Amino acid sequence: MSEKISTFCERLKEAMDARNIRQADLVNLTNISKGVINSYVKGRYEPKEEKLTAIAAALNVSETWLCGYDVPMSETENAPSYAVTHNKVRKIPQKTADNARTLLEIFYNLSFEGQILLLAEAVKLSRQEAEQNPKGGISNGDNKLG
Repeated sequence: MSEKISTFCERLKEAMDARNIRQADLVNLTNISKGVINSYVKGRYEPKEEKLTAIAAALNVSETWLCGYDVPMSETENAPSYAVTHNKVRKIPQKTADNARTLLEIFYNLSFEGQILLLAEAVKLSRQEAEQNPKGGISNGDNKLG
């Protein structure tokens, strides 16, 4: 294994800065409590595997890098991406991950009012697709994830 060159809290702060994600955003993305996230950022504790996976997925970084090892920050382009939804981490297709990152960038660049309008449209579209696909799951072209 590579040499450990940094601490978890240093890497966590670096990844949050690089992704423009605040502690509150990380709480929402991972469903980990505000107090626990704050303890990680301050270096009081390091996460166990399940929470480490959720944080790495939310920040789109390698778990190994996040732990402080001398490896690339992100996995290769062909590596699986993950989504944290309903308090579960699951693999998603790379194109879906790319689209989600693009959408998140657009969302962050909108005013608060613009964010509310975008969310309203997304809910409307989601309901329309749910009516068309009563079995549920997330549609990604021909791929269905459930």
